Amino acid sequence: MWTEPDLRTGPQPPDSNQPGTLHDALDAQARATPDATALISGTSRLSYRELADRSSRLAAHLYERGVRRGDLVGLVAGRDVDTVVGMLAILKAGAGYVPLDPNYPAARLSFIIGDARLRWLVFTGAGLPPGVGFDGQSVAVDAGGSGPPPLPVTPADTAYVIYTSGSTGQPRGVVVSHAHVLRLFRATAERFQFRPSDVWSVFHSFSFDFSVWELWGALLHGGAAVLVDYDTSRSVDAFAELLRDHHVSMLSQTPFAFYSLAREVVAEAVELPALRWVVFGGEALQLGGLAEWLRRFGDDRPGLMNMYGITETTVHVTAQRVRATDRTAGIGRPLADLSVELQRTDGTAAAAGEPGEIVVAGAGVTLGYLNHPALTAARFLPDPGSPGGRRYRSGDVARWLPDGTLSYLGRRDRQVQLRGFRIEPGEVEAALRTHPAVIDAAVHLEPGDVADPRLLARVVVRTGASPAELRRHLADRLPAQLLPRQIRLVDSIALTPNGKVASPTPATGPSTKGTKMTDDEQADGREYLVVLNDEEQYSIWDAAKPVPQGWHTDGYRGSKAACLAHISDVWTDLRPRSLRVAMESDQSQQAAAHDR
Repeated sequence: MWTEPDLRTGPQPPDSNQPGTLHDALDAQARATPDATALISGTSRLSYRELADRSSRLAAHLYERGVRRGDLVGLVAGRDVDTVVGMLAILKAGAGYVPLDPNYPAARLSFIIGDARLRWLVFTGAGLPPGVGFDGQSVAVDAGGSGPPPLPVTPADTAYVIYTSGSTGQPRGVVVSHAHVLRLFRATAERFQFRPSDVWSVFHSFSFDFSVWELWGALLHGGAAVLVDYDTSRSVDAFAELLRDHHVSMLSQTPFAFYSLAREVVAEAVELPALRWVVFGGEALQLGGLAEWLRRFGDDRPGLMNMYGITETTVHVTAQRVRATDRTAGIGRPLADLSVELQRTDGTAAAAGEPGEIVVAGAGVTLGYLNHPALTAARFLPDPGSPGGRRYRSGDVARWLPDGTLSYLGRRDRQVQLRGFRIEPGEVEAALRTHPAVIDAAVHLEPGDVADPRLLARVVVRTGASPAELRRHLADRLPAQLLPRQIRLVDSIALTPNGKVASPTPATGPSTKGTKMTDDEQADGREYLVVLNDEEQYSIWDAAKPVPQGWHTDGYRGSKAACLAHISDVWTDLRPRSLRVAMESDQSQQAAAHDR
């Protein structure tokens, strides 16, 4: 049975005899094209020479502070040049980086710091939220040492640990080596024809492993990485302008994010002549969300690639080209250095066309879960076809199609994919149960539009706890992607005859009498915000206008129809309060009030 590795001398992945590390590759690129642009962040640019020099100086300082091969160093990861400098410095010092997104709540960050046993944190300008516990050494990203340290780093050493949602109520860290990342790009090079002239958008948080594909796709091939700041990543019009203005050629998106972007690009006739590829990942692709894009751009340039993957198998496992004539969105075939077997619950191979659990083998299978040897042994199994190799039981279910490609069917367990994030409902339930008024909780994806899935929490409480209070309780403990769209108070949680939690029935929203919009109003092509005041009154507001004094956005934006639907979704949180819908013709304090 495979056991948890010592991070200093962990078991060699199948292709670990391939020379080089991520930072070796970066330094080689800096010698080859020192003045080429490596990073773009707002108006700032950093050349490959500058990136190599700055990261080497910080690496020397980290070495002086006691960082050694096999250590883990926390990286307070914003979305800027300094974060990448810090990342490379940690690697050059022989350590692996653990990204800490400052937008995560203090409780989750404190857990990661403790679980990873971090003794150093590199700060890159972004601070940690109040309440995060850390008693180790803090290092500023602009610190420098007196000389380069000895760096006996091998491809098998840890490059990073990314935490994913865990069914026990706490996240778990996935340990990924340099070799795992380097082979990902070797395995996909023929398909994508990576070029030094490519410009990659780095859209995702460094705590989400899609960012590994985006950043290193640029840096390993001499391209430029455009770091997308948080506000731009939440504004489809600003992001569309960034893609145009920076001539982005390699775009990676979760399908849900791309649907909104596609509508913006088509509606505003945004020209994107440099775009070569759009890569989808993180959640199931729905072809209906691509219809407008395909009508305008076709499927040749840019090419559209649907990729299935898991953090535990280094970002991507399979790939399939999306064509306008496709009837369904398959996930394709395994990458060149990976294999997939579909297994029945008894471990035998599923027959053609029969659903089975995806079990991945090959060079991308990672080192396991940090400090969780029992869970690692249960999910990372010996590979009988490769001495020393391992297979990973994904928990995902698929079936083989007659053409030899895979069709994704969903999860074997309760884990769900939402907005590109893997979510364990049990983690959200566990957080809810820490509230003293909560008796029980059940979390599901709500039945409804597959293109806009929504997380629903049903909660049984004693007395005195409102959905709004429970939402605030969760927000202090979970990152935004784990927060339910709706919290519904119920008297009890129904079970199926076999004792499992029954799926919820769709909620009944408020009466929309007096708020019905015509087709023209719903499709006016403009973007709106849902805004909220301290008394939990909601309004729909024109996104092009300042939010009225005393109100703030609840983070939801979209068409008028989508905003109204969102308000309906959260209606049970409002209790006996009033719903205000500000129409385009009257966005003032005289907006009509509709009582429940």
